[in-house]
Amino acid sequence: MTTRPNAEAPGPFGHTLGEPLPDDAEPLGGLFVSRFTAGIWIVELIGVPELGVCNIRASRRVETNEFGHQAATTADEVVHRITEKYGEPDVTHDYLLDGSLWTEPRDWMTALLKKDRVWIAHWLPSHETINTITVLLTAESELEAELSVTYQSSDYGECLKIADANAGISF
Repeated sequence: MTTRPNAEAPGPFGHTLGEPLPDDAEPLGGLFVSRFTAGIWIVELIGVPELGVCNIRASRRVETNEFGHQAATTADEVVHRITEKYGEPDVTHDYLLDGSLWTEPRDWMTALLKKDRVWIAHWLPSHETINTITVLLTAESELEAELSVTYQSSDYGECLKIADANAGISF
């Protein structure tokens, strides 16, 4: 993990969608991935040489209690910061699937771990390079969550087509 965030870049985590891939990007199934840390976040720049960075994904672990208080609070804070820049999310969900056994407040993290609970915020911003922004909360255990933030470029579909061609995949 050698790529460093560029404090001058206006984009998320010091990078901009469409910028050239860093020199340390490694091939992975037709795509190229560069990983680095930015404070407590692990950041991945994903793309192809022809289009540059098509996807910026950052994730971090959040220690929490069985009620998910710290995880939900941390996710809400991230959503607030993104909302300040890009407006309200187009979709937000914190819901428990019908028929779940994990209905008590103390079961919040268990439901997330068992994939009976979904926590997501999603934007479709009016931005020249960003097509979507997604904040997703998942559980690693009943006391640890993973919070991820993904910025996807407007040419992400083309990026995947090139990656498939690079990997020799056809449909």
